Amino acid sequence: MLTCTYNSENRNTVTLGGESTYEEMCLSFLNYYPRMGMTDCYSLSYPQSFRQFLSRHYSQSEIAGIFSNSPENGLTRSEVDEIFNNITWTHEETEVLENSLSTGSQISFCYGPSLYAEALQNVPSIGCPYEAPPVMLECPDSVDPTTNPTTDPTTDPTSGAVSLITLSVTVLLFAMIAMILIN
Repeated sequence: MLTCTYNSENRNTVTLGGESTYEEMCLSFLNYYPRMGMTDCYSLSYPQSFRQFLSRHYSQSEIAGIFSNSPENGLTRSEVDEIFNNITWTHEETEVLENSLSTGSQISFCYGPSLYAEALQNVPSIGCPYEAPPVMLECPDSVDPTTNPTTDPTTDPTSGAVSLITLSVTVLLFAMIAMILIN
């Protein structure tokens, strides 16, 4: 689940979703395997998720008009802006709306060459937040990266011999390559 967090507290009007730079939109590019015949997916809050919140500010008949199923009664973008801008926004009002949207249903759309899906589902409930494992930024003092921890060069007579053999093989290999290139 991808969640984007916005802070529009410095604005004087409500910030609604859309593609404009003044609107909220969360865009992400995800890589997955194996490949599926899917080109893009969208999700948005189910309009009924707003009903309970709007009932705090509008009468039931006004809400019935807002959520009318008839196409001729559909709301324009400016009407939706007006509905939300007429609300006196407080910290409590913001939390109530945020809660109704984060626990309400989502409509998901996925498209592809031969794929179209629409599903109404609840937002998944996450039991605990993700905690990244600790990152070690420095090597511990007890580790010396210049020595092999399995051998002690002062007591192992072969530790220097292995390095000498490796060096000899490397020099021999370069000498052979040089001879091939000269001829």
